[in-house]
Order: sequence, then C-alpha cells, then structure tokens
Amino acid sequence: MSVGTVARTLAELLFPPRCLACGARCAGGPYDTLCTACLATLEMRRDLVCPVCGARRYDLSPCHTSPLRALGSALEFRTPAVRDLLHAAKFKGVSRALLPLADRLADFTRAVALPLLPPTPMLLVPIPLSPARERERGFNQAQVVAERLAAALPGRFEVLAGAVRRTKATKPQTDAPDIAARARNVAGAFALVRPEPLAHRTVILVDDVFTSGATMLECARTLRAGKPALILGLTVARA
Repeated sequence: MSVGTVARTLAELLFPPRCLACGARCAGGPYDTLCTACLATLEMRRDLVCPVCGARRYDLSPCHTSPLRALGSALEFRTPAVRDLLHAAKFKGVSRALLPLADRLADFTRAVALPLLPPTPMLLVPIPLSPARERERGFNQAQVVAERLAAALPGRFEVLAGAVRRTKATKPQTDAPDIAARARNVAGAFALVRPEPLAHRTVILVDDVFTSGATMLECARTLRAGKPALILGLTVARA
C-alpha cells in the first residue's frame, strides 16, 4: 500500500465525508457529497416540456415559436437535497456536488430524451459564465454537468465548449423581479464564436437550473445563427 493510499485512508477515518444535504456520514454510498438516504429523495421527472408554455411534449414537433424546441429537467429544484447540492457548487465552490445531479440527468436523458432524438451524435453546449464569474467560482457548473453527461453516454454526445461566450456580465437572475426583467437582463449577453460545428446538427444546451428560461432562450437565439437542425435544452433541475 502506497504512502498516498495510507494517508487517504487515515483522512477518511479521521474526517469521514459528510452529506452536504443532511450532514450524515456518506459511508457505503457512491458519492462523498450525498448520503444514500438523501440520494433516494432525488426523484426523477419523466417528461419533456415546451419551454414557453410548459405543456408536456410527447414528440419534437413545434409547440410555440421558439429557438428552443423542448426542455428536459431531471429533478425538481424544490427538493431539499437538489437545492443544497447546487448551493454548495455555485456558492461554496464544491464542483463534485454536481456529480449526483449530473448522473440523474444522464438517467433522465437515457430514459426520456434519447428515444425522441436522432441516432446520430449530438452536440452538448454548456451555457457559459462570464469570465469573471468563472474565475471566482473556479469552474462552470454547466460544463461540469455536460462533461459528466457525455461520459455517461459515450458516443451519443460531444461537448462543444466555447461555441458561445458571454459578452457582458449580467446580474444574477434571482435579483430580477419578474420574467420581463430577466429577459432584459440577458438580452444581447451572448455571442456566437464557433458557428461551423453547429450546422445541421442537433444541439443541446446544458445548464443547472431552468427558472424563467430567459438565459437559455437568449443563448438558443444566439446559437440559431449557426444553423443547427434542432436546439433542445437539458437542465439538472427546474424551479
């Protein structure tokens, strides 16, 4: 046994990992950020919806005029463990807190989204952060989720980071008082940097939470200039 292995074993004995949701020890579970009891509360949604009106979608025919054809969210944001893990990732810099959520999104994608999507490889485009916010956080949570999703479903997805970039640092959407204010906050916030790989491809925007949809819709509008065949959205949770 190497010195490093011994040190890690001692550290785990002396400082066992604790669940970020309830504080219990994470012994015997697949994650060091979520205990098995809290993991069991991550009940998966079973539907795609129209991002405009929220109607359930059973195929990918247009529902409303929108650059985003449909949205899939794996979990409900109101679930305490979901909120706690996202809070730890976004405000405490714990990127591994996203792994249980990304794995549930992979389960959702496999069960709900893939049966409706073409068999050809698709592009995952993470919603970008502003450079300043990404430096402050140390990572882009949407990219962490997208990369985990692509790894869970090899051959189906390719992550295309850098296809679009933030052109301005927007205020947090939670500070906006209503949907109209959120739309104004992100208007013109993105620029298309790499249009060529998007042409005639199925593109899936990836983010952590879908609330009003203003950010994802604005990003989809920007991507549309690359002439993709279809744009959908996948998020860990829906508020």
